[in-house]
Amino acid sequence: MFINLKGVRWSMLDSTVEVLASWNEGCIHKNINIRNILIDSNIRAKIGNFNLAKETDTSGTTWELVGTTGYMAPEYVEAGSVTSKMDIYAFGVVLLELVTKKDVIVEESGEILLSAAVAENNGRRKCSN
Repeated sequence: MFINLKGVRWSMLDSTVEVLASWNEGCIHKNINIRNILIDSNIRAKIGNFNLAKETDTSGTTWELVGTTGYMAPEYVEAGSVTSKMDIYAFGVVLLELVTKKDVIVEESGEILLSAAVAENNGRRKCSN
C-alpha cells in the first residue's frame, strides 16, 4: 500500500498538511483517511471524496455515524460531536500510517493500533524510507 521511494511519503505529508491548513473554515470533511488522499504527478496531495463533508454552521451533534471506522475521532464516536477537530484526529491516524509504513487500523474492529506502532518504532531517531 505504501510507496517506498525516498522522499515521496514526506512530500505527500507536507502537501497534505498544506491542504488541511488552507482548508475552507466553513467545512468539515468527515472522512479524511489514507485512501482519500490522492497524489498528482508532482507528488502533491489532493483530498478526495467529499460525499460526507458538511458546513460547520449546521447542527454540531449527530447520531448517524458516518466516515471510515478507525479514523473517526473518539468524541464523534462517543457523543456525535461534529467539529473540525475530527479532521485533525483523522489526519493524525494518516500521519501514523505514513511514518510507520503500516496500516494501523484493524479492519474488523476499526481499532487503532497506536500503542503497537509506537512500541515498534521506539528508540528510532529517524524514519526510514
